[in-house]
Amino acid sequence: MTAISLSLALVATVLSPSASPSRHAVAPAPALVAQAGYPPPPPPQAEVVPAPRSGWIWVPGFHEWRGRRYVWVPGRWEHERRGRMWRAPHWEMREGRQVWVQGEWVVAGPPPAPMPPPQPQYV
Repeated sequence: MTAISLSLALVATVLSPSASPSRHAVAPAPALVAQAGYPPPPPPQAEVVPAPRSGWIWVPGFHEWRGRRYVWVPGRWEHERRGRMWRAPHWEMREGRQVWVQGEWVVAGPPPAPMPPPQPQYV
């Protein structure tokens, strides 16, 4: 039970609606939450995106499923991490099920190769 309380305290601290960065930002650990049978999230809410700040990135808000409904998690500042990029929270299809993947910092690699042009179709 202590681990759950600690996790909730960390998430509550990180997801504070404060728009100004703190000296020590802590990102929640990535988590997968199966969402089979739940409705799709509503469209994102309009947010005022603050002006860029040196050494910080703005992580946009998103809808998160909590118990019986979606709750808007407002955007927040994250301290920039050299050699890493922020991957936004998103839905993925895994083993035939929709799964919610929390946002996380990932190692920045080379940009993906451009998609090849579509092949002509002959009839």
